[in-house]
Amino acid sequence: MERNEYTSVDLTEPSPLIELTNSSVIENGAHILYMFNAHSSYVQNATSYIMEGLNKGHRIVLFEDQTFFDQINNNLLLEGYSENTLKQITYICHSKHYSTNNQFQADHSYENLVKLLKPAVKQHRTTRIWGQVLAQNALVSELRKYECSCDEFLNSEKVISVCAYNALETPSYIQNEMLKVHGYFMVDERIEKSPFYNKKYVVNISPTEQLKLQKIEMENQELKRRNQQLVKEQASQKEREQDLRIAKRNAEKANAMKTTFLSQMSHDLRTPLNIIQGYSQISLLETNDPRFQLNIQKIYDASNNLLKLIEEILDFSAIEAGKVSINKEFIHARSFIDQCIKSIFDITHSNQIIKVDDIDDHMYIEADRLRLTQVLTNLITNAVKYTQTNGHISISLDHDSVKDQVIINVEDTGIGIPSNELTLIFEPFYRSKKTMSKWKGTGIGLAIVAQLTTKMDGTYGVISKEGIGSTFWVSFKGFVAKKETTDVYESSIATSSLPVTPKMKILYIEDNLDNVDLMSSMLHIITEVELYSEVTGKSGYHKAIEVQPELILLDLHLPDMNGLEVLDNLKCHPLTKSIPVIVISAEALESTIDLSLEKGCQSYLTKPVHLEKLRDLVLRNSS
Repeated sequence: MERNEYTSVDLTEPSPLIELTNSSVIENGAHILYMFNAHSSYVQNATSYIMEGLNKGHRIVLFEDQTFFDQINNNLLLEGYSENTLKQITYICHSKHYSTNNQFQADHSYENLVKLLKPAVKQHRTTRIWGQVLAQNALVSELRKYECSCDEFLNSEKVISVCAYNALETPSYIQNEMLKVHGYFMVDERIEKSPFYNKKYVVNISPTEQLKLQKIEMENQELKRRNQQLVKEQASQKEREQDLRIAKRNAEKANAMKTTFLSQMSHDLRTPLNIIQGYSQISLLETNDPRFQLNIQKIYDASNNLLKLIEEILDFSAIEAGKVSINKEFIHARSFIDQCIKSIFDITHSNQIIKVDDIDDHMYIEADRLRLTQVLTNLITNAVKYTQTNGHISISLDHDSVKDQVIINVEDTGIGIPSNELTLIFEPFYRSKKTMSKWKGTGIGLAIVAQLTTKMDGTYGVISKEGIGSTFWVSFKGFVAKKETTDVYESSIATSSLPVTPKMKILYIEDNLDNVDLMSSMLHIITEVELYSEVTGKSGYHKAIEVQPELILLDLHLPDMNGLEVLDNLKCHPLTKSIPVIVISAEALESTIDLSLEKGCQSYLTKPVHLEKLRDLVLRNSS
């Protein structure tokens, strides 16, 4: 049998328990209540008690579990007792002795005890009992009945019984009752006569006491029931919290994977689009053949539609992930609307007519400029998309002076929206069956409008009549300044002519040679350049130190190191730290753009590169 390690104790000094059981006071029997706290003391006292009995030739009966039996055997062997001596000890599993169907039964336990002790009683041999009573699920009335029967029997039959209860698990009212039916009371360090023991109480209990016990018992059972319920609820709560933590981790992991996937997808799609759109723009400038120009324009428009889909998916993903920052400012309304319309019509070449109602020149909108541009661009391009050729689109602004709100209305004479779909169109990926076959799209443009407007503390809505048209509106905090207020808005108008400039020295660090060839073609359209190119970050860094270019164009995805590391190195070297750096990358995540600008790049262009934007940046840095 495998035995648990247990440290033997020095029992040469008599303990208070030995002093009592050695005395003639209890030679005819004793009923001892032991309320123990420390398990180690419990085992030590049991070992001492059993050793004394073995030395006196007493019969030993233990009511405990297997672990306790092993500990006692191990202790006794260490004290020098033989295996044959240990075989004289009777071991009884206490859970089987005291319980029937997991419930303490007084009659069952007492009958088993009497049967066990009768042989020794007939021989007039002193018996020592040590047992832990399982009181956790016991009724106090059953415990009292059992202990009263034992007390009457033990005191007349030369039986010394230690009835042990775990003081940490036994309710106080049960401990009090047990003091009344045991002649002696013992704790870990001492033993004494029970102050509440009364022979009359053992035999009879008054009706008042009976009722009191029943009431206490009922209250205790109710407390147990509530406690069990609380334990279950607590376990259930912990399980729910654990499930939520797991779900949160999984969601964060999935979100990170989605962001990584979308970033990679964007990069992989933008890279070939850069070549398609770049050469399309060059071809449109270099050819005079109307038919060839029309075909090239179709290629460019198709690639631009694909680019818009990519940007919409990335924008929506960033908004859902909570990675969109809002930086509000006061935006001059009229100039902002003019800019939005100009940028849209430069791209779409629409045949629709856009009418802008008179906008107060002193009206301002409180919003994030970049996000408001996205909102308004989505609304206007939607209006253009679903309005037939030569249809009308009207943009108007209203000011609610009571609520300090500026309402932007985009009205069209398009196909309209069925009334049963008005509550659905702002949902992500929702597309009307009516428009799905004729018009392409992802169904997330209006979802972006809704989410960005909400993030800027604005409201949105739509009024529509099928076959007549729709009016989409967004509302933000705003005001109309006093007439004497100076308009501080500065409009940035792209220069249409290409000024003659001296030869410009430019370094392009890019590992894709097709992109290098394209950039060379674009730069030579813009100005006279002396272009250097390097395909790795390390060689690009050394070339910058060597040739001291006026401008550095930098890709982020390089074969030997990240482009941001190259940027850090350039900004740390005294010969290159003042050279302006423009990042040109297919990486379009806002977090990457912000980080690049923080690290010191002058501007960030996402592929595909628009020739006009590139021209503005290059000319800004020319001598």
